[in-house]
Amino acid sequence: MDEIKDVRKYDVEPGDFLVAMTSMDDPDFKESIVLICHANEDGHYGLVINKEFDLPGSTIGALPRDWPKSNYPVCWGGPVGRDHVQVVHTDVELKVGTTPICEGLVFGGDIEFLRYSDAQGDNLRIFIGYTGWEPGQLEEEIRLEKWLCAPRDSKVLFNKYYKTLWESLIDFYFPGNDRWFDASMN
Repeated sequence: MDEIKDVRKYDVEPGDFLVAMTSMDDPDFKESIVLICHANEDGHYGLVINKEFDLPGSTIGALPRDWPKSNYPVCWGGPVGRDHVQVVHTDVELKVGTTPICEGLVFGGDIEFLRYSDAQGDNLRIFIGYTGWEPGQLEEEIRLEKWLCAPRDSKVLFNKYYKTLWESLIDFYFPGNDRWFDASMN
């Protein structure tokens, strides 16, 4: 992975990751990693990549009853828009219904794409819900050290151990640095 960027001087761009610091007081984002998918003057849009979405039967209207859950992990993308399926993948050749995030990574596609695509779980992530920030909101949270901005790395997004990824990234960026951990975590 690349060296960490100075979060106080950094503009968050699509493809970057936000790693929740232990000072994060919003329970929805505690120990979360967010992929930024879109950023402009209207704010930021992202997906939590390290929390599995619990699929109790067919209670998610956006997924068909015969959804092949074993083929694709379904992640909780955030607290907003939990009635839509969102897909991030590496099939940059698929032009219809997709939006580039950064080089080699696109956002979009539909259920039919997933059913008939050659894409597998190692280069595709499915999300229910998303998260968003109004203009200036994310920058303020970064200034308050709620988030660490980490550089883009597809190995982070498609890591098969995504449920324990938060601890791995904290250890990677802050080896032996207790500044980021509160007493309740020891």
